[in-house]
Amino acid sequence: MDQLSLQRYLKIAIPVPLRKIFHYLPPKNFPMDTLPGSRIRVPFGNQTLNGVLLGYSSKNIEDKYKLKKAEKLLDHSPILTKSVYELCVWASEYYHHPVGEVFAAAIPSLLRKGHSSNIEVEQFFLTDEGRNLDRGALRNAPRQHELISLFRRTKTGISRKNLNQISTRVIQSLVDKDLIVRKFMKSQPFHFDRLNDNDIIPTTEQQAAIKSVGESGVYLLQGVTGSGKTEVYLQLIEEKLKAGQQSLVLVPEIGLTPQTVQRFQARFRVKITVLHSALSATERLLGWQDMASGHAGIIIGTRSSIFTPMAKPGLIIVDEEHDSSFKQHQGFRYSARDLAVMRGKIENISVLLGSATPSLESLHNVRLGKYAHLHLRERPAGISKESYSIINLKHKGVVNGLSDQLVEMIDYHLSKKGQILIFLNRRGFSPVLLCSECKWMAACPRCDARLTYHLSRDKMECHHCDFKTPRPKACPECQGSELLKIGLGTEKIEEHLNTLFPNTRVIRIDRDSTRNKNSFGQLLKEIEDGEPAILIGTQMLAKGHNFSNVTLSVLIEIDSSFYSADYRAEEQLGQIILQVGGRSGRGKNKGTVVIQTHFPSQPALKQLIADGYEAFAEKLLKDRRENELPPYSYQAILRAESNSSSVALNFLRKVANIRKPNPSVSLFGPFPSNMEKRAGRFRAVLLLSSSSRGKLHRDLSYRISYAERLHSRRKVRWSVDVDPIDLF
Repeated sequence: MDQLSLQRYLKIAIPVPLRKIFHYLPPKNFPMDTLPGSRIRVPFGNQTLNGVLLGYSSKNIEDKYKLKKAEKLLDHSPILTKSVYELCVWASEYYHHPVGEVFAAAIPSLLRKGHSSNIEVEQFFLTDEGRNLDRGALRNAPRQHELISLFRRTKTGISRKNLNQISTRVIQSLVDKDLIVRKFMKSQPFHFDRLNDNDIIPTTEQQAAIKSVGESGVYLLQGVTGSGKTEVYLQLIEEKLKAGQQSLVLVPEIGLTPQTVQRFQARFRVKITVLHSALSATERLLGWQDMASGHAGIIIGTRSSIFTPMAKPGLIIVDEEHDSSFKQHQGFRYSARDLAVMRGKIENISVLLGSATPSLESLHNVRLGKYAHLHLRERPAGISKESYSIINLKHKGVVNGLSDQLVEMIDYHLSKKGQILIFLNRRGFSPVLLCSECKWMAACPRCDARLTYHLSRDKMECHHCDFKTPRPKACPECQGSELLKIGLGTEKIEEHLNTLFPNTRVIRIDRDSTRNKNSFGQLLKEIEDGEPAILIGTQMLAKGHNFSNVTLSVLIEIDSSFYSADYRAEEQLGQIILQVGGRSGRGKNKGTVVIQTHFPSQPALKQLIADGYEAFAEKLLKDRRENELPPYSYQAILRAESNSSSVALNFLRKVANIRKPNPSVSLFGPFPSNMEKRAGRFRAVLLLSSSSRGKLHRDLSYRISYAERLHSRRKVRWSVDVDPIDLF
């Protein structure tokens, strides 16, 4: 074998939708001891891409003469820690997703584009001349004088980020006068000296939960709403900070981060990093670097934060672990909760999953002995449990979704200076615009869906593809002038309540009212002032917020969940009822929860209210076991979409009809998605199910390999969804 055939090749993951590892020749002077996880620039087709080094190969490659040479090593050391690198490789295998795209999802966008990964911070220091400057020397430049005084008080360097309220001109003037000097410093590990003032004494239940959490393992903390789960989080994080270790806190919604950060900052004098999709690319990179360098002690973030490297990992917390927002629904369809569990195992640290309404999967894992089960069954002293009541809508007068009985209750709670929260999981004004003469309805031209009327913008909008069009003044079919706005949305409820209670603030919180940066935080401040108000919101208002003056929580328009084709619908409804209900009664006044329904005798609803979530979940688990549904079976979906309905279905039929590798794997479909047409493309699904996870994955791998060889794959977009939440 000649010397050339023995040379080492680079194995590189490239961010393209291909399930393969690419081989390249090393560039000139490439250090062959470079560790996996480093970025490397390579030619790919007629473009240049930044990939991630996976390792080396010395095997004899037949087409070695066709191999291209990598262009440039971008990092002297890996940008990913060994554990995050291993997590990405595992996730690629488990979710059957191209490894290059997995690494792309794990890395901030600026690093994907090739920006420097040097973790250096711009800092300014007082020079000897600045330190000895006469105090009256800058009397004609008050801003410069204030900045010099600030440096004298701190006695250390100050980062540019911490001077963001100071203009660049003022800073540069002091640099030009040699009073301060600019340096680029490596981020220093965080130093935890002490807590802010804290007089909270954990309850007996909280203390028991805190003591039960060890150095590793997975713990499910089930605590009724308002029982103090966050206090358990804070106590555990304090222990890690004292040990010089970092903590990662995952939250399901961007909207939860301001309150969480505020509470954590009030407790700890340590750098806290926040990561979510609303930040700029630069802000995300800086936060990522703060954790990777050890400069920050805590990270609070949404789903993708699970990939953030930690220099000194100590603890991962997943708050509201049951929430479906932790599942990515497009592209790389991972579960951040499940990746948190795997990352804890890889890093040998503890993982705490918190919820008042745990997922059935987590409760099942407790039964299997995989998770330890911790309980907080009581609210702290002085805070009573909320009471539930049902308003039967049969034979009741209802105007714009509100019964007369409910309006009276709202009026009563307002008279007692309380706040009211009304949950309606549908934004906009009306979901249907109907012609009274010919019965035409406004429909999306790109989806099998109706257009929703939005009063604030006076437009018709599709909530599935974002298609927008002006509201028609007349029916386009018969030219009729009477177009009826049918059905309820948060805007219609808001308008109706403003009419009923003109002297009361009505605050609407949904994706429309919180589009602008900081708008959600501003609305929360209005709520937190405690003045009487009516809050209307979608799910983003129901999750984890602590509103101390809400005394009445209301759920309307929930009946469709009782008879949904989705087997998860009852579980999700039970969770949302208790989560919304838990927003009330967190202060000194007892909370009341009202559910409006046409089906007051629905068995699941009655059991939830009478017996609580544990009995409710027990019944659902029994039903799942009898029907061989998750968590007692495992599922995966092959999804396909095309410009033609028949093309998508035929592609999946070919995948379904190959020789069946394993008889213990059941196939359902293929069939059109519930909403077949979306964003101009037709969608179809093929569901795989098995009682054996290993057999399911082997079967899935076989079918994926076959699908990749089909000529018809070029006419479809197809993807794999392991452990799906949305079936259709």
